[in-house]
Amino acid sequence: RIHYHQLGPAGEGSGFVASPNGHSSLRKRYTELLAEHFLARTQKIAPTILPRLLPLLANALRSKDIQVYFNATGAEDILQRLHLDTAIQAPAGDSFLQVDANVSPNKANHFIINTMHDQVNIDAEGTVTHHLSIEYAWTIAGQDYGNTLYRDYVRIYVPPGSTLLSQNGWQPHGTSQAFGRQVWAGFFTFSYGQTHTITLQWTVPHAAVRNDRGWQYHYLVQRQAGVQWQLHLQVGLPSCATAIRTAGGAFSSSGQSVMLTTYLDEDLNLDVDYAC
Repeated sequence: RIHYHQLGPAGEGSGFVASPNGHSSLRKRYTELLAEHFLARTQKIAPTILPRLLPLLANALRSKDIQVYFNATGAEDILQRLHLDTAIQAPAGDSFLQVDANVSPNKANHFIINTMHDQVNIDAEGTVTHHLSIEYAWTIAGQDYGNTLYRDYVRIYVPPGSTLLSQNGWQPHGTSQAFGRQVWAGFFTFSYGQTHTITLQWTVPHAAVRNDRGWQYHYLVQRQAGVQWQLHLQVGLPSCATAIRTAGGAFSSSGQSVMLTTYLDEDLNLDVDYAC
């Protein structure tokens, strides 16, 4: 509905002309009024409804469907400590974050199905090798309000010291360091009715660590706000290993393999403890 008013046939007006109250442009006045009415409505909610509203807001913060900003430093610090500040995290162990930027003039993201397959293999020294396949399927019909060519600038954030072994399906745009992470970037295009796949292979040294109870592998998969991925994750343990404990999702085990299929609705912290 916002796209309909800002870009579609509603014809609200120019983005360079101020709205009557001067708070926005004519083109974005609908969004301004929608926000004002939403906030006014929440202030009038009956106390009997609050027990249902507050958990909904808390869940929306974790899924990044609602993002908030506070002027108070203390309030911002609380969000950061709870990992609700949408910052790129830099934990110990293994981690992954993919950031897609639609740089084409359209609103096609809502009609693209995103699927991620990550085959993770751990060797006897705790070094991890990722075989990642990321698929974009623009197969859902809908009003994209713009160009029929989708242009995507992709950035992959992984732990420092990671080594990229192979890359296919995009035009590489260099490597860098940012937010305590190793960053690989690339670019690709495709159109409605097409499916596009990117494959990457890399290693993360000593991502699994040994302790007095055996070995532990921790893997943080962060979610970009506004994007939903279906994640198929398979963790292959060393040939000598036996899985002791898993946490962070509905895992299934088969020999030296631990598997998880889920929608990436929020950041996932996955743990696999094993003995070898």
